[in-house]
Amino acid sequence: MSDLLTDFMEGVYPSKWMRRLGKIPDPWQEEVLDSSSRFIALNCCRQAGKTDVVAFLAGHEAAYKPDSLILATAPAERQSKILFARTRAVVEKAGVTMTAASKTHMEFDNGSEIYALPGKDGTIRGYSPKLVIIDEASRAADELYYAVRPMMAMNDGRMVLLSTPWGKRGFYHEVWMGGAPEQTWHAPWKEGAPEDDWHRISVNAREHPRYPQEFVDSEQAVLPDWIFKQEYMCEFAETQDAVFAYNDIEAMFLDDVEGMPDAGDADVDFDNQVEAYEFD
Repeated sequence: MSDLLTDFMEGVYPSKWMRRLGKIPDPWQEEVLDSSSRFIALNCCRQAGKTDVVAFLAGHEAAYKPDSLILATAPAERQSKILFARTRAVVEKAGVTMTAASKTHMEFDNGSEIYALPGKDGTIRGYSPKLVIIDEASRAADELYYAVRPMMAMNDGRMVLLSTPWGKRGFYHEVWMGGAPEQTWHAPWKEGAPEDDWHRISVNAREHPRYPQEFVDSEQAVLPDWIFKQEYMCEFAETQDAVFAYNDIEAMFLDDVEGMPDAGDADVDFDNQVEAYEFD
């Protein structure tokens, strides 16, 4: 295969670029890298390799798409710096020419830039990125996600959320569930998933091709059940400080009940409407 064709194929399929750099992606990592979706959500067990694969994705974006702005963020600056450092290692190994570099910023000769930012609403605004990565998304503030969403509007930007679950709360849980209650379907990335813009990819410790199962067995034996399910099986366990269960709260809201008429509407006979309004 000619160098020109090889470069073209690696530009289209980041997984091929990853292989050339000496890393063989797991099947789920290849799915992440070669996805054409604008919105990707990863729900992975601890130490699955989610940060590494997203580092390759960010590096590929910077190398093959000139003038791309990539933002790597997380709840704490230390976490975003870890993702940033792994991305820097990738681009340096690939020989991508940098014109400026620090612990939180890289600039390349093709005009692309990568920033590591703490996950706060005030620090993220003002950018127009082509790729936004939110690491440890289950622990990131809702305000961060709401601040990032409008950035995707005008430049065909992409967003990647990666995390291990942390209770049934926040934007990451809502994104993963897709607005559907858990009793409707268990695994959003499989049959029965809601039709939306998100490409959901999950790998738990039992499914991971390289996870030592003896270690998983020992962890299951010693850890509380809810912790094991959350950290290793990618399940959204109930938060331990919750007074009411998530599913019980969801069940309190009825979708098939018509709203009461506005009492201030002059054309409404409010007393008669109240008498006529019945619940099943």
